[in-house]
Amino acid sequence: MAGRPVRAAMSRPRGLALPTDWSMLPREQRLKLWLRSEGLTLTDLARKLGVHKSAPGKWLVSCTERIPDYRKYQLLRLGLPCEFVQQTVH
Repeated sequence: MAGRPVRAAMSRPRGLALPTDWSMLPREQRLKLWLRSEGLTLTDLARKLGVHKSAPGKWLVSCTERIPDYRKYQLLRLGLPCEFVQQTVH
């Protein structure tokens, strides 16, 4: 379009810079970052485990249900860090 200024490319990256040390972040944020880094969602985890889509959220995010031992093993085999699997129920 004539008369419309051309936008220059962004000089800084979009989004937030991710910290290299996630230990200071809340547990739920660390879980979300891990899932994102693996290209997964909680629904994807449910599909891989063959459980209802709400189960991983209850086990890993809200911690309202105990993770069955067999599911813990499956989660670890999928590469989920131990810190997310060994949680107490609230």
